[in-house]
Amino acid sequence: MEFETLNQFRKAVQKFNINIGRSVFFARCDSTRSKAICYDEDCPWQIYCAKRTFQASYQVKTFVNEHTCSRDNHFKSADGKWVIDELEERIRLQPNLSVKEADQFFKAEYDVLINERKIYRSMKKANERIEGSEIAQYALLRDYANKILKTNPGSTVRIHTNPMPDSNPIFLRIYVCFEACKRGFVGGCRPFIGLDGTFLRGYYGGQLLTAIGQDANNHIYLIAYAIVESENKDSWKCFLDILQDNVGDFLANGFSFMSDMQKSKKYIRTPTSSCRHACAALAYQNKRLEEYAHNWLTMGAYNAAYQTSMRPVPSQEFWEHLDTLPILPPRYKKPIGRPSTKRDKRNDAPKDKTDPHRTKRRIATIVCKYCLQAGHNKRSCKKRKEAMGEGSAAPQVLASDADEDMLAEMYHEETLKAVEAEVVATEVGNDSTAAQTSQGASVGTTTRFVQFMLTTDVDGISGPKGTGVRGRGDGRGRGRRGSSIGAKNGISSGSSNSKPML
Repeated sequence: MEFETLNQFRKAVQKFNINIGRSVFFARCDSTRSKAICYDEDCPWQIYCAKRTFQASYQVKTFVNEHTCSRDNHFKSADGKWVIDELEERIRLQPNLSVKEADQFFKAEYDVLINERKIYRSMKKANERIEGSEIAQYALLRDYANKILKTNPGSTVRIHTNPMPDSNPIFLRIYVCFEACKRGFVGGCRPFIGLDGTFLRGYYGGQLLTAIGQDANNHIYLIAYAIVESENKDSWKCFLDILQDNVGDFLANGFSFMSDMQKSKKYIRTPTSSCRHACAALAYQNKRLEEYAHNWLTMGAYNAAYQTSMRPVPSQEFWEHLDTLPILPPRYKKPIGRPSTKRDKRNDAPKDKTDPHRTKRRIATIVCKYCLQAGHNKRSCKKRKEAMGEGSAAPQVLASDADEDMLAEMYHEETLKAVEAEVVATEVGNDSTAAQTSQGASVGTTTRFVQFMLTTDVDGISGPKGTGVRGRGDGRGRGRRGSSIGAKNGISSGSSNSKPML
């Protein structure tokens, strides 16, 4: 098997493996030889091609046609270059090919699954190969206009742009009217102009405005056309102003206009028309119909409409390049009312469940407790510092606080000493009671209890029998317990000399 070039050999190997659903890559490739092996390391498939010595061709030297790997629909051999080549051939046969139709084509023809984004990018590059780049075509507008004026003298080409201070001008609109169309419309067409516009399907969009007439045979006759940014008042005014300069004053020539031309009734063909009666009357008088017909319905008018020839514009390679700033394409505008075809996935994520029993964290405003103003606290309040004074006033306040703490500590120590002395005196007076008290309660509880008890000035002397803290009776019933405890501890409740223990 022989090939003229190594590139032809690589394309054949790639297409062969795509048809059988295998992935291969070229491990060795230079100007004289090329070797392809399978992506699977355990698969023995390989092919080797090298240049022949005598003839200027390339021959396959080694070919092991055995694949031990499994078939896959997502194989790597279907790269971007191969997809572009396949789509280029398909788009030439089907110019309005969509992404979905291209995906179905690859599935049916090669049983391969290709990403939609990859198909979209490949279709864009394939269209650039066929039609050329749109950006480059906008940059060649001035060269194209210059070539029209040279090949068809007397024509009108107007290019309007938006000047930019920091970049090249941006395209706005273009008007084209050939000299042959001007003469043909004025000399042989009826004074009727139809105006209409249509959308341009492209990346940068825009609209096409046209001015159409009718020849003697009721056929469409193109007068002028323009490509504008949109169909609005400014674009139509600019278009009609230039058209009036080309074909003459509209009012003086009696031109009639119709915008968005629709089908209408042709009364001349209805049975109630008087045209048949007129023809019969002229025939009865032996007169010719051509003498009573209008000039633009004659053969002379038809010939006058097409007597001026239009010279074709040569291809781009014959254009003269002008030393001017290239024109940039208009800025892309997203069409209004075009919803996205893909699902919005932002609302699919699980939402955070907040605890209904927990309030949200709110950082409140700090309010001073001294002056009741927001923005600071009591410690940094200026009014409080001014009221307290500055300099020597602050140490005095600190000294007074220290004295109060010292007095409180001394008072506490004296109270503890008095309690300890009372406990010792009680133990001397009655050992059994002290033992019961120490067993029944802790030292802290006993100390706090004693602080609220009434004692006499003389230790060890008890009051009358039957009297106590809680007892009112004579030692019987509920007051018996209180009287006995009071008697044993030497505590009297009715003495006039009693005072609270500090």
